[in-house]
Amino acid sequence: MQSTTIRAAITEEEEEEEEELEELVELKEELEELEEELKELEEEEFDEESEEVEEELEEFFKFEEFEELEELKEVEIEEEKLKKSK
Repeated sequence: MQSTTIRAAITEEEEEEEEELEELVELKEELEELEEELKELEEEEFDEESEEVEEELEEFFKFEEFEELEELKEVEIEEEKLKKSK
């Protein structure tokens, strides 16, 4: 009788441990999924930020190029003035 009670207690404890292990496995899988989602979101955010930075750089270089063209025009005008004055 006592051994039956002990076996039942052991079996019950083993079942509880097995359930806990299953829960832990499920939680681990959920965590891995969430980590993957986070990674994807970070990559998307990085891509968006990279695009914004790229656009800002393009605008900057367009402006720089425009300024250089303006300076070049001024130099050409000065050269023309010098040629005319000679």
